[in-house]
Amino acid sequence: MAKRLVIQRLVNLTALRSRLVDLQKAIKTPIKESMSFMNKSLHLESVKLSKNSMQAIDSDLKQINLLLNSIVKDDKHLYRLTQIITSVPGVGIVTALHIIITTNEFIDIHNPRQFASYAGVAPFPQESGTIQRRRKISSLANKKLKSLLHICVLMSKKTIPEITAYYIRKTQVEGKAKMSVINAIRNKIILRIFSCVKQDRLYQKDFSHEFETQLVLKISKPCMFFHVSYMCFN
Repeated sequence: MAKRLVIQRLVNLTALRSRLVDLQKAIKTPIKESMSFMNKSLHLESVKLSKNSMQAIDSDLKQINLLLNSIVKDDKHLYRLTQIITSVPGVGIVTALHIIITTNEFIDIHNPRQFASYAGVAPFPQESGTIQRRRKISSLANKKLKSLLHICVLMSKKTIPEITAYYIRKTQVEGKAKMSVINAIRNKIILRIFSCVKQDRLYQKDFSHEFETQLVLKISKPCMFFHVSYMCFN
């Protein structure tokens, strides 16, 4: 289904925002890293010469963030979707917008199994006759989305006791590979998002998990193929 004009606008603005963030990192990171080995006066010179560029990028990012905030708040359906998605612990507004864009407001992609495959967090088996190889992520996966979900996991591990306990139990007690556990948490986040959107409700920790359990069974099968503080862009 064709994307609404407002979604096309979000696509353009989030892409521009990502390029500006990348540009900001490309300038800031080497300068920061040079502190450990560069002459202090040379380092300060680099900071001084890049100051105007950094300020200009910061200003542009601020304008884009305010515009994204305004667009979402002015569209009732978008605002509701962002409220639901960001109610899931660990998920921020940037990730929420990318999910909405990717799924076309959950119209083109409306089940977690398909989304997990597209985001590169649902490995599928490689088989040739009787030979079975290690499961692998599709090279066609949306790497940006996978990266955002990874950031969600890292935030969850630090700030959500339930996720922290799960990670420690799986890696330290059961001896599971860290990336395997991280991928499981990514899938858990996806399941929660789709469950809440499907039922048009905010995430509740003690809510009945019957629907999520049904989604877990589906996703386990391989698939081929904003007040101001609320709109916090990280």
